[in-house]
Amino acid sequence: MTSREHGPPEPAGMSRKDSSQMTFRAALFLAWTVAALVPATLASADSSVSLPLFPAEQTAIARAFAPTFIFHPDEQYFPISSTFPMRLGGDLDSDVVTSGAREQLGRAADRAARYAALTHETKMALAAVGYRVFTRYRRGQTEVVVEYWCHYVFNAFTIRGTWLPYRISGDHPQDLERLFLVLTPVPGAPAPAADPDEAWALGAFQIQRIVANAHDGSVPANEYEVKEGRVVAPPVTILVERGSHAMAPDINHDGRFTPEADSTTTRKLLWGIRDGGSTWGWFRSGQMDARDPNHALRLCARSASGESVRADCNGYRLYPIEDIQRWFDALNLSASDRRDVTGSTSLFTRTFSNVRVEQLMVPGDQADGRVLDRMPRRRPQSGQGLVAGFASLNNGPGFAVGPRLFADLPSRRWPDIVAEGLAIFPRGDRPAAKASVFGSYSIDAMTNVVLGADWISRAHPSADVVAGIEFHIGMILVRPSWRLREGVFDSFVVAVF
Repeated sequence: MTSREHGPPEPAGMSRKDSSQMTFRAALFLAWTVAALVPATLASADSSVSLPLFPAEQTAIARAFAPTFIFHPDEQYFPISSTFPMRLGGDLDSDVVTSGAREQLGRAADRAARYAALTHETKMALAAVGYRVFTRYRRGQTEVVVEYWCHYVFNAFTIRGTWLPYRISGDHPQDLERLFLVLTPVPGAPAPAADPDEAWALGAFQIQRIVANAHDGSVPANEYEVKEGRVVAPPVTILVERGSHAMAPDINHDGRFTPEADSTTTRKLLWGIRDGGSTWGWFRSGQMDARDPNHALRLCARSASGESVRADCNGYRLYPIEDIQRWFDALNLSASDRRDVTGSTSLFTRTFSNVRVEQLMVPGDQADGRVLDRMPRRRPQSGQGLVAGFASLNNGPGFAVGPRLFADLPSRRWPDIVAEGLAIFPRGDRPAAKASVFGSYSIDAMTNVVLGADWISRAHPSADVVAGIEFHIGMILVRPSWRLREGVFDSFVVAVF
């Protein structure tokens, strides 16, 4: 039952449409009045957004700040709706659950093969990016967070070692990359009218921060924070890595990722864009191919009428994420059907990678900013937790178990701090205790150099200086090291939980 059935009668001569518009305007006025009168929820009198935004406002903001994506000219997979091939990427009616959805979606591998067989023109026509917009109060000010989902049917990427000649395939069905634009209200900006549009959104908000997903798991996001007094005008240009679809902002619009210009992070591992899959810690310009304007492929958001906003861009459709989430949940797929539709993560991938394929088609997380907060804080998965596995003691094998702590220092100069407390059970001998504190410095996405000290209850001397190298391979941590005073080589192969 609607509120109109309990409310006062409509004035004579007033249509239901006029009454609805007046109600909407009244609700807008009330929300903005409350926001202005409740300083505890605002950073200042000029901060005008603290309450949830109306759907029309969310749409206007998402369209106004929709980014331009720049792809490698040889890219084969582009963002598309998670419902492909249902309706071939058309708009989805979130109120209707299609009875044959399981059959229409098919298996993840078949869906990827079907997409790969499409012509380039068809792929461009089906390009789509999800969005959702929400507000939160953080660090003394109101933020408006615009989250964009780029879903791909396949991830085709090979990780290549630098100082060690290894190659690891990162191919898997389903890929989801997220881009966050954090906006702050413009002081003195007017409240929206009954029908908020993109012009209102551009005048009411400004970009404060850009957080672009690089790789799930152990690689921190590419991040740019706008300095005070500077303005980054939309649309933001986003570079996309070939095959794996990692993203990074191109603030200076030169077609390359330039750390000094396109990033404000101080972390030791800066990913940027690495088309060749190199894992070396320090980003080098040769790790990506320049996005030549004459060859790179540009995707821009289509207007509300369906047209591309720029003549030199292919258009992508914007669709609300919440509709896809509600629709997918309402399918009530069995566990077996869900694995077929989303694909499943192999034992090898679970052990040696951080990817969970099952979570990359339609993630169920809510619009609360927790994913945004985690992305910049990422570190190797084996950085902290309970460790269990093999460790040598007095040149003999043993089982080791205990906690491992990791303190990530936001500095390119100073190493991170690692502390361990282990119980070691040597084969055929009595147990021993081991405590260690290391400085750990990343030299690539999977390798750290460590230098510090340890104490072993049964060693002579008990305290010693230790140097070594740690390799992080998913949940597996491998560390060959040398106790310098004792002159003993130690090995350490554990899983981190």
